[in-house]
Amino acid sequence: MSYAITRHDLAGGFLAALIGLPQAIILGIVVFSPINTPAAVELGIQAGLLAVVIGGIVAAIFGGAPLLITGPRASAAFILASLVKELSEQIPATGTGIPADLLAWLFLAVALAGILQLTLAALRADQLIRRIPEPVSANFALIIGIIIVLDQIRPLLTGAFGRRPSLPEFPSLIPFIEPGLATIGLATLALTLALMYHPKLGPRAIGKGKHFTYRGLAPLIGLLAGTLAFHTYQPYFAPDNHSVLSDTIHLAGLAGSFNQAFNLFPSWNEEIALTVTVHALLLAVMGALDSLVAAAVLEAERDVPFNPRRELAAQGLANLSSALVGGIAVVGSLQRGKASADLGARHASAGIASALFILFMVTAAWPAVGQIPLAILAAMLATTGIQMVADNIGRLGIDMAHVRSGEHRPDAITS
Repeated sequence: MSYAITRHDLAGGFLAALIGLPQAIILGIVVFSPINTPAAVELGIQAGLLAVVIGGIVAAIFGGAPLLITGPRASAAFILASLVKELSEQIPATGTGIPADLLAWLFLAVALAGILQLTLAALRADQLIRRIPEPVSANFALIIGIIIVLDQIRPLLTGAFGRRPSLPEFPSLIPFIEPGLATIGLATLALTLALMYHPKLGPRAIGKGKHFTYRGLAPLIGLLAGTLAFHTYQPYFAPDNHSVLSDTIHLAGLAGSFNQAFNLFPSWNEEIALTVTVHALLLAVMGALDSLVAAAVLEAERDVPFNPRRELAAQGLANLSSALVGGIAVVGSLQRGKASADLGARHASAGIASALFILFMVTAAWPAVGQIPLAILAAMLATTGIQMVADNIGRLGIDMAHVRSGEHRPDAITS
C-alpha cells in the first residue's frame, strides 16, 4: 500500500478531520453517558479524542484499505455505553469520581476486541464476517440511531448532558428548559439536516474523475453556525445553561489525558468478566463488519483495491493501541473515507494527516475549539442518530424489495 502524500491527500485528510473531530467528542460523551457526572463527560471527550488520533494513525499505517479513515463510530460507542451502564450497576462509585475498576474493565473490553480482531485476521475470517446478512446489521444500526436521538433530548433542551429520562420523567425536565438555548439547538439540528438532505447539495464535479459533495460539510457548517448563534445570544441565557467544552474539560485539549493511569488489570470478578467478554466479542465482530464492508464500498466506488485481511488486523491493532492510552473503540468510517476521496485522496497518508490535523485542533487550536457549546454537540449527535435511522430504513426497504423480486443484493453499508 502506498504512503505517498499529495495535496489531494492533505485536503482530503483535513476535510475528514473536520468531520471526525465533532464525532469523536460526541461519541466519547455517549460512551460515558450512563454515568451522570461532569467527570464522566470530561473523561468521555478525552477518550474520544485519544481514540481518533491514536487509533486513526495506527489503522492508517498498518491498514490494507488506503481510502478508509478510522475513528469512533456510533455503533461501537453504543456497545461501550451499554457496557458502562452494566458496569456502573455492579461497581459502586466512590465520591464524585469514576471507579478505577470500571475504567479498567471498560478499556480491557476495547483491548480484548482488538485482540479478537487480530485473531480473526490470523484465522482468515474476513470473508466469513462479510457474509453476515445485511438486515442484521441494518436493524442493529437502526435501533442505535433511535436511542442516540432519545439521548439528546435532555442536552438539547437544557444544555447539560445526563441520564436519558424515562417517559414518565419527561415532565420533570420542563422547569430546566431554557427557551433560547433550546431554540438555537433545534435550529442547528434543522439546518444540518436540511443541508444533508437538500437535493441540490449532492455531488459536484471538481475535476476529471473527482467529485465533491457539500453534504459532507453539513455537520461542520451546523456546528459553526450553532456555535456563532450561541455566543451571540449567550448574555440572554440563564447562568447555568451555557456550558461549553472548555467548562467541561479543564485541560488544554489532550494535554493531561495521557496522565490518566488506565490499568488493564482490574479486580477479578467472574460475572463482570463474562459481561466484558460478550461486549468485546460484539465490538470485534460489528467493528470488523462495518470496516470491511465500508472498505468494499470505497473499493467499488473509487476503483482502489484493498486487502481485507490486512485491514482487519490493522483495526485490531488500532483498538489495542487506543485502549492502551485510554481511548474508546474505533472503526473504519465510510463517511470520512468518502469525504476524503471526494477531494481526490488516494493514499493512506490521508488517514494519518486527518489524525494529525485533529491533534492540532485540540492542542494549539483548543482555545477556539473549547468554545463549542454542549447543546450544539447534542444537536450534531442527534443529526447522526437521525441519519442512521433514515439510512438503515432505506437499507431495509431495498432488502425487502430484492427479497420480493427474488434478486440477490450484495452487502453494503451506507450509514
